Amino acid sequence: MSNLLEVVELTKFFDMGRNQRVHAVEDVSLTVAEKEIVGLVG
Repeated sequence: MSNLLEVVELTKFFDMGRNQRVHAVEDVSLTVAEKEIVGLVG
């Protein structure tokens, strides 16, 4: 099967102002292949 989605080493921060930063995710990788069902709860 081929991949429909591939994420490699995703890192995301949100700046909240006044030197505040929210660290959402770090170094997340995932692959979604054809005919797979994926749920994401957060």
